[in-house]
Amino acid sequence: MWRDISIEDLHYFAAAAKLTKHVSPEIGSHFATAQNLSVYDWFVFRFHAVAELHALSSVAFALRERLKPKSFSQDRFKTMMKFAARNRWLEDARFEY
Repeated sequence: MWRDISIEDLHYFAAAAKLTKHVSPEIGSHFATAQNLSVYDWFVFRFHAVAELHALSSVAFALRERLKPKSFSQDRFKTMMKFAARNRWLEDARFEY
């Protein structure tokens, strides 16, 4: 049976992405902003790219906090993502980078 997508549905889909309890409040707040942007990109298409960028910057922020890179080459997003993937810090198989 077909029905329109409700705002509650959009919040439900956004809430599916979860952070661990070890994430700092700053990163949690940053990520919550990305989730809210992803809800409202249904209504304002130009929010979609902003939501994705904000979500990825949340991941970069969290990785920098956890890894504390000592050099520029260690601070590259791709390098940090590969390290996180190898160490199974990222659990969602749909996560793309």
